[in-house]
This record gives sequence, structure tokens and C-alpha cells, in this order.
Amino acid sequence: MASNSSNSSHTGIKPVASNSNDASETGNRPISHLIIVCCHGIWVGGPFREKEPELPFGGSFDEPFWIIEPFQKGETPTFVDHVKAGLDILRGQPDSLLVFSGGATKQNKTSESEGNSYLSLAKELLHQEPPVSRPPLTSMTAEIYATDSFQNLLFSIIHFRHLTSHFPTHITLISHAFKRPRFLDLHFPAIRWPQPNLTYVGIDPPQHITSKEILEQGERFNGYPVWEQDLYGVSHELVEKKRKRGWYPAISERIGEGLEEGVKNLLLWNGGKGGKIVYEGELPWDE
Repeated sequence: MASNSSNSSHTGIKPVASNSNDASETGNRPISHLIIVCCHGIWVGGPFREKEPELPFGGSFDEPFWIIEPFQKGETPTFVDHVKAGLDILRGQPDSLLVFSGGATKQNKTSESEGNSYLSLAKELLHQEPPVSRPPLTSMTAEIYATDSFQNLLFSIIHFRHLTSHFPTHITLISHAFKRPRFLDLHFPAIRWPQPNLTYVGIDPPQHITSKEILEQGERFNGYPVWEQDLYGVSHELVEKKRKRGWYPAISERIGEGLEEGVKNLLLWNGGKGGKIVYEGELPWDE
């Protein structure tokens, strides 16, 4: 696959998700393509709603069935579009593993992770389709620890490795279009992922929900420059954001168990003096 990016309108830590239907076994299929859907909220219309009766009951995808931040009001249809985009790519590329990435970021409201909630949503979408068009459920899984965009990328690659015993050869990442520069200029280079082996799919909310200008302005002032100065998210500002979303340092150490030494060291790398030095150790995906 050629490198490209596209727009669309539409403490017990385990290294894999605890969902019993995830892709913990891939059989003899040559899984080589990692599809990452970055999660941005928690859908509470899934099966876990029975565990937490104070949450809305039902299978609707409407906004009352989401736990989101106030600034995300009106954007939940876009989150569903991200899931649909992942499913569409998965259907056309059977050598893929679709990973929904996001931790339990709203622990004051639910113990559920963003990743598992999106996985439940994806299954609900598939149940509405004819069986013949459904990709196998074992081709989908949840990464349940990521609390920022850099972790969405790196933790999903590691999750793929834990499930398949190898690393992907190509990554397709689905998130907002306005975050494309952050991923392509900062996150992928920070892990030295080969540019020809990645595809970015960007889907923003419609203009009448949040204008492109507002989205890009917010990223320009509050997103990209913070990561540009702190490639690995170890500064006080980014660490505090992660902590508020449920992250703590032991997670990085534990999900690195059983991995190659270079990947373990990447998980713990702090960017050196000034936070902007790219990790130089050996990595399995080095060309």
C-alpha cells in the first residue's frame, strides 16, 4: 500500500483487552495491516449498560448515550463515522486487525474504556447488516489504556504485537482531519514509523457543528505546538492531562512486558534534553 492521507465526510493491567470477543487469536490468517480508530468518548448503549444502571438504557447511537466533554457536543455522529470508516476498510482488506483505541477516561462516571465501548458500537452496527457483509468479529479488538493521541498510535501497535506475535507492516489511522499534521509530522516520526507504510483517514464534524476554522485554530494553539515541544508527552502539562484521564506510569512498563528491548525503551523514552530528541534505539519496523 502506498502512503497517503485522506478526508471523508461521513493495579491489574493486562496487555490485551478484557473483551471476550476480541482478536486474541488470529488463526492462520496473515494479519499484517493495523487499522486504528482513535476514540474520543464512551458510548454507553452497549452491553455494559446493565452493569451501571444509572447510565441511559438502550442501543441508540444518539448523544444521550455518550459520555463526552461539553466541547464535544454535537460531535458524536462523527465518532460513529470513525467506526464506520474502520469497518469499511476492514471489509476490503481481510489481512487487517481493527483496533479501537482508548482508555477508561471517565472513571468518575463509568469504569468502561473508550476502546471497549467503540468495539461494542461496531458490533451493534454490524448486527444491523446482512451476515454476508460482516467482517469476522475476531478481526476487531480494543486497546484499553491510551489517554492521548500519541498513546493511541503506540499502544495500538503494541496491542497488535501482543495479539499476533509480530508487528504490522502497514498502519491506517482514523481520527479527525484537523489532527493530521500532529500525527504525520510529530507522532509517526517520533516512533520512526516508515512514511510509505502509513495511511491517514481524517473525518471532522460537519461545518454546522464545529467549523473547520475553529477546529484548526484550537489545534494550532492547544494541540500541535504542545506536542512539537514534547514529542513523547512527558511534560507536566501533558502528563497531567493523562492523569486526569486515568493514566499512571506503571501502565507503560506493564504493557511493555514480553516485547523487544527497543520497544520497551521507546515506551519509556522521555525525549532527552528538551523533550525533542527522537528515540534512536533499534526498532522492529526499521527499514
